[in-house]
Amino acid sequence: IPLLILRPYGLSRSLLVASSRALLQLSLLGGLVLSFLFHQSNPAIVLPYLAALGAIAAREASTRCKQTYPRLKRHALLSLLVGCGGSLLMANLPTLFSLSSPSAAAAFVTRSSLDAKRIIPLWGLVLGNSVTALALLTSNLITALTESKSNIDMLLARGASVTEAISPTLTSSLTSALTPTINSLSVCGLVHI
Repeated sequence: IPLLILRPYGLSRSLLVASSRALLQLSLLGGLVLSFLFHQSNPAIVLPYLAALGAIAAREASTRCKQTYPRLKRHALLSLLVGCGGSLLMANLPTLFSLSSPSAAAAFVTRSSLDAKRIIPLWGLVLGNSVTALALLTSNLITALTESKSNIDMLLARGASVTEAISPTLTSSLTSALTPTINSLSVCGLVHI
């Protein structure tokens, strides 16, 4: 039924492809790859898998843009790996600081933080939400910068700094990109459990 409703808007094909991919990916991933990774729980296997997920996420986020630039995929990958990796590191800092010695912290990082049953789902959640925000931000920002080029050029010609010239465009793009994340965080623990 959603496919029939969305057909006039040109979204039925995208929804069908995405839902088919999700079904196939979940079937293969859950049945084969994740069961192997969860049983191994080896950092030498888990870390490359997490990096591969980051690369796939960056590719997906950057291909959603109608307008692109040459290094968009590289910038998307860097922002996802640094942002999501930093988030996971920050989530583990209280535990790391509570440990008495550097060797205890190193043991925690290798055993607990990189436990595949814990880190892969957490990485997937953080990365999945970040992909949505990044895709919305890049798409909106590139489009808005392109459409307001003459206004930005005028502001620059009148002496505005680059930051001042693009500030309204950046603010608008960030607001629309982060709204789904903010909404999700607002109901976390109540609706999202």
